[in-house]
Amino acid sequence: MSDFAARVCETVSRALHCSPERLRLSTHFTRDLGIDSLDAIEVMIDIEDAFGIEFPDDAMERIFTIGDLAGFVEGASANAAA
Repeated sequence: MSDFAARVCETVSRALHCSPERLRLSTHFTRDLGIDSLDAIEVMIDIEDAFGIEFPDDAMERIFTIGDLAGFVEGASANAAA
């Protein structure tokens, strides 16, 4: 796991109050972690704060796993830096 993905995992683990060792790139938010829409919003807010990005309204419709989230955040961070 890249350092970037590890930072995403750490942020998600803090938001969801779970062990970062439980999280892998393949970890599915609803199937593996059982998060609901309020949990998803909390994760989004914490990710936005940690990485200085903003999620579009429909972003969570395309993000199902930690890997999906890490890819989105990495792309959004790169675009913000450009």
